[in-house]
Amino acid sequence: MKQKSFVQGAVILGIAALISKTLGGIYRIPYQNIVGNEGLALFNLVYPMYTTLLVISTAGFPIAVSKFVSERIARGDIEGAERVFRIAFVIMMITGLLSFSVLFFGANTLAGLMGDTGAVLSIKSISFALLLVPMIAVIRGYFQGWQEMMPTAVSQVAEQIVRVITILVLSYIFIQTSVELAAAGAVLGAFTGASLSIIILALYFWRHRSVVADERQRLLGHYEHYVKEQKHKEPLLPLLKKMTVYALPICFGMLVLPLFNLADSYTVINILTWSGMESLDARVIFGVYSKALPLVQIAALFATALSLALIPSISEAKSLQQHNVIKRRTSFALRLTVIVGLPAAFGLSILAEPLNIALYNETIGTDIIMVLAFATVFSTLEITTTGILQGMGESKAPAINLFIGFLVKVTLNIALIIWIGIIGAAIATIVAYLIAMTLNMRDLKKHTGVEYRWLDIAIKPLLATFIMAIVVYTSVLITTPLYQAFLGMRLAQASVSATGVLLGIVVYGVALLVTKSITIDELELIPKIGPRLKRLLLRLKIKQG
Repeated sequence: MKQKSFVQGAVILGIAALISKTLGGIYRIPYQNIVGNEGLALFNLVYPMYTTLLVISTAGFPIAVSKFVSERIARGDIEGAERVFRIAFVIMMITGLLSFSVLFFGANTLAGLMGDTGAVLSIKSISFALLLVPMIAVIRGYFQGWQEMMPTAVSQVAEQIVRVITILVLSYIFIQTSVELAAAGAVLGAFTGASLSIIILALYFWRHRSVVADERQRLLGHYEHYVKEQKHKEPLLPLLKKMTVYALPICFGMLVLPLFNLADSYTVINILTWSGMESLDARVIFGVYSKALPLVQIAALFATALSLALIPSISEAKSLQQHNVIKRRTSFALRLTVIVGLPAAFGLSILAEPLNIALYNETIGTDIIMVLAFATVFSTLEITTTGILQGMGESKAPAINLFIGFLVKVTLNIALIIWIGIIGAAIATIVAYLIAMTLNMRDLKKHTGVEYRWLDIAIKPLLATFIMAIVVYTSVLITTPLYQAFLGMRLAQASVSATGVLLGIVVYGVALLVTKSITIDELELIPKIGPRLKRLLLRLKIKQG
């Protein structure tokens, strides 16, 4: 029953995370339509700083709270579980207040370091969210420790919905005044979303008090020494030390990804202005670059969703010391990542222009989308390999590898933007992820002994992708004049994109089976949808030779 409850909880959290990430990926498109590239630039200058400070202020404590609360509940120490939560909650209040102070009172300095003083109001606006979000994270960790996933899921989705509504509504209202005010209104969405989230969690917490009281009564009836045990409090400092030692590696692992975006915030505009460009023009160019990010993030989201679903089964095999199973599942997870990531990258690159016109109503920045699309392959492989290593208890190595990637990103940003302009930032991102991914794969081989069969992992999927790419490119050439003859420009380009995507999926699926990049039997290894896909193919009497 507990296993079933755990699985149900994981599914609930997974669905909530997917909804939140999807909303988080697409809202920048209508936002850019409202405020233009300049407003998008201000938003993307400020947000990475907020997410970085958020990771630092929470320092992995919410996950530690989940673990420590769960352990104490399992041994009947309800008071100990409540004490862990109280301590962490106070710490998060303090770190949240400190982080708020850094942003709010340091806004002028931080904006100056970015090279754009127009970001001051946005930095101050987003700082208020740091008063609430660390506490929200700890409350969610507490509920997860009790195996109650619904509070996290409901509050997460509600927070994201309110955040997106705030972004779009306030930016639409304030753009009439100035782009700086519109951006400040948009980033305030982090605070309005958090406000609703903490109200929802407070209501759940109030209801949860009765669960805690019932559990105390149950334990009083079953454990003779329960009352005596509750009088023995774990010393504060050793408990804090344990939580910190557990939380810090998680913090470092979570910190480096926001640093990638922070690297762009603090280098792109500065380098462009150092090169002689006017600051307003540099802001617009950064906004053009930022347009590509949500498209790449959406592609990466769906590319990693399937492969990351395999990681719990790899962790289970690790706990059972099933080394051959670990190798087999690790190899398949990597193949699946490439199988989904490659067509996502090539497809986005080929459809860059019609998508740019359909979503943003302009062609400027198409070259950036075309180049940055290929970051999808390496970023998804980096995410998958990181997940596998963390699932095996090796969280330090991927954090170090990604930090090395971050240093490469900063170095190449400086060198390439000066040399070839904003496209250099896109190339720097690709190379940085490639290096982090390569280092991860080296560590993965060391810890699992997996053999990389490049024919299966890369060459076969690449062949299938080339077939798909030729068909999609031909489709764009044929359908563009046809749709433009009957439809308006944006609708025509949206239709070209949709036709290319649908045609690409069908052709690529057939090409995968023909090239034996994946077998029908292997589909069963994909959680949830794999067995259904296999049954569908068998029902259609599709077989591999």
